[in-house]
Parts: sequence; C-alpha cells; structure tokens
Amino acid sequence: QQPPPPPQKSTSAPNPTQPQNNHQQTSNQPKTCQLPTPLIQPNTPLPPPLPKPTYSFYQRVLPKTLTSFTSLEGKTRFAQSLQSKHAESYFPLSQQFLTQMDPAYCGISTLVLVLNALAMDPNVRWRGGWRWYGDESMLLERCCLEEERVRREGITLEEFGGLARCQGVNLVVKRPLESDGCDDVSLNDEGMVVKSTMQSEFYGIDEFRRDIIMSVQMPPRTRWDDDEDENDNDEAVSIIPSKHLRSEDDGDGTNIDSHNGGGYFLVTSFARYALHQTGDGH
Repeated sequence: QQPPPPPQKSTSAPNPTQPQNNHQQTSNQPKTCQLPTPLIQPNTPLPPPLPKPTYSFYQRVLPKTLTSFTSLEGKTRFAQSLQSKHAESYFPLSQQFLTQMDPAYCGISTLVLVLNALAMDPNVRWRGGWRWYGDESMLLERCCLEEERVRREGITLEEFGGLARCQGVNLVVKRPLESDGCDDVSLNDEGMVVKSTMQSEFYGIDEFRRDIIMSVQMPPRTRWDDDEDENDNDEAVSIIPSKHLRSEDDGDGTNIDSHNGGGYFLVTSFARYALHQTGDGH
C-alpha cells in the first residue's frame, strides 16, 4: 500500500508591521501594497527594455575632484571624524553593507541596508529559520513594485519612501530649494522653507547641512545597542529602535526618524554628473 500523502501546506503573506508567531517563506506570496495609494497604479505599462551594452568595463577611475576613502587623505579625514564624534553612524551602517544585485537597484539596496541597520524584523523568513532582509528580493516579493519595472527604470524618491513605510519605517522626505518656480518663500528656525503651488515643502542648503551633521553624530538606537549597554551598565535605560531617513536629488532628501532615540539615518539621492561621475541618478 502507498503511504498517505503528506498534508498540504499553504503560505500566507503576513503584515510586515504586525508580529507573527509562525513565519512563512517569502516565495509565492501575493504582492499587496500596505499604502493608501499604490506605488504604481494598476495596469501601468512597463517602460521599454534597456538597450544591450555594446562594450564592458571594470570599475571606473575616481574623478580627481573626489577623495578616495582608502587614500591617505581619506583615512586622515575619517580619523578626524572619529575623534570629533562625526562618524557615529558609520558603524551601524557599514556592518550591514551589501552590493546591489542590479545597476538599477541602488534605491532598493540602500533601503535593505538601512532596514537591517535599524534592526527591523521583516516578520518573514529569508533563508532557513532566519528572519532578515537578506537581499532586494525581500522587498520586491512583498510589495506592488514589479521586479522587471525596477530593473528598467529604478525607483523614484516617492517610491523609496513608500517602500520604507510599508516596512514600518517613519520617514520624512525633503526636497531641495530651487532657484526659480517658487512664489511663497519664508524663513524659519529649521532653514529656508519654500511652498510650491503643489504645497510641497522645499529646504535650503543650510537645512541639508544641519541634517547631515545630526545624522552622523546621532544614529538611531536599536535593541542591539541596549543589550550592549546592559552588559556594561546594569542601570542602562532601554530605548525603542529609532527610524529616520533622508534623500537629495542633487539635493532631494528623505529622513528615517526615531521617536525615542532622537537619531536618524540620512539617505541622499543625487545626480552623478554633478560630481563628474558617469551615470545619472543614484
């Protein structure tokens, strides 16, 4: 006699913002958007495929206007930043560094890095029993952005913010102040703020510089930091993980912010050609 067939298993897509007791694999899960407005409207056609490259190259020569991190000058600046407490965010971010799987995945890969640095639990398995943002597929398989669409055109600043919010991150987007096209200009304690006809807020260079200094001096605290503090000091106070981001399109900004720790990470979107590099948005 044949043995009875094994019981069938069904997979479900848990809400990433709610803890689950039984964590399922991420494959074959429906792509549901947790946002009030989908990142991509239904039935939006895909952009045309990218043309095939006619040649290949290995790396690029760094422009003379930029300083290599591994050069003597780069090491000196890094040491100075450590001594002056302006490199505090380097360590939680660098230990989560990953190489993007596709040239157009810069936004997706950056978000994966930041989510792990924030100690965010995806609430679904990545591999085996590990719940972790292991690669970009952890985001692409769980949201309404098609993988092929991202391969062809990347993601916009708004889509980056939407993906972060889908994972439970508190985020503030700050766009740069343009030299024209703005009628209502006002100054406040946070820098120059301009309201456009679309009621979007734009910020000046002083605001951007303050955000940079704040982010490198005070990264978000996570439960990992609290565990280390408890080992060093029995009276350490626990702080709930912080979440904050920022980006700049040649200045556009997104801030992932913390409610209890006060710190945040800064993500910057910029145009490569402004730094004399090859390529465009990054």
